Amino acid sequence: MWTDYTTSANLTFPTNYSTTAANTVQLWGRYSSIAQYGICNYGIILTTVGGVKKLQIATRSEKTAYNAPYTVLTETTLDYLSGAGTAKTLRVDIVDNRILVYWNGQFVLGCADNSRLMNLKGSVGLYINDCTVTLDNLVVKQLVDPIGGDYDNEIGGNFNSAVPSFLQEYVTNNWCY
Repeated sequence: MWTDYTTSANLTFPTNYSTTAANTVQLWGRYSSIAQYGICNYGIILTTVGGVKKLQIATRSEKTAYNAPYTVLTETTLDYLSGAGTAKTLRVDIVDNRILVYWNGQFVLGCADNSRLMNLKGSVGLYINDCTVTLDNLVVKQLVDPIGGDYDNEIGGNFNSAVPSFLQEYVTNNWCY
């Protein structure tokens, strides 16, 4: 499972894309499915709400099914269908408790999840509901957290703090702590 990473994909929406409320494209970050906790992940969601095209950063952090509703952390309007038929790049950087979203190389939305049940490691996924979209060039790369490394993700806090000296040997040798 990954902790701090960037994920990007080229998305092409067809020119006849329908914007009904059921149509959503989601890029999942830090996805995990653990029996006692359920499905947890961040969703970067392209959707239409009340006729308005939106980009949302949302979370599922409790026992839920894969199609359970999210808690929206933040959102903005984004005309993701502008230039339909042409590939657009969606990129998400997740480091510690911060989520940054870029559309075609431009920063469009970000937030910090300070909840008690933040998602701190997991895999990536793509969820497409009731619509058609072409996906190309899905890339996942590790991002280096220069201050706390993966330590802060493992303990669920102390973001932007150095690894305590008494644990440095564990970090250096990649031992479990």
